[in-house]
Amino acid sequence: MLVGIDKYKHSGSSLRELSGCQSDVADMKDFLMTTLGVSQDRITVLLNEEATRSNIKREIRALAKNSRIQKGDPILIYFAGHGTQTPPPKSWGAGGNIDKIQMVVPHNFDPQGSRNEETQGIPDIVLGALLAEVARVKGDNIVGLLVI
Repeated sequence: MLVGIDKYKHSGSSLRELSGCQSDVADMKDFLMTTLGVSQDRITVLLNEEATRSNIKREIRALAKNSRIQKGDPILIYFAGHGTQTPPPKSWGAGGNIDKIQMVVPHNFDPQGSRNEETQGIPDIVLGALLAEVARVKGDNIVGLLVI
């Protein structure tokens, strides 16, 4: 699964557009196909507007349901785009010295904040839960590469 976001729905002073994420995804796809022999139909690509919060989460979950992926097969999740951090909600028992949670920033992220879950980032704890779901079914041969 390859995600590249150069253009953000709410880009502006606090969320600038990027310029190399789509080309990074193209290079990674080329590497997977040319060097590793992965067929194109086994690579899911989400670029810009396609890389919404719900689409990213859906495609990660789809890895667990994909019958072509056998238990123990290598799985790559590559994200090129913005990342950010924020204080955890009071209801989260982050504990310890953790005063920030990290997250990847999907295309439709609203930097002004929102109660609408679809316009929020994808926090590390959510990514961890999604990856654990995939690992339970497909094994733990999963690489997450975040270029943020």
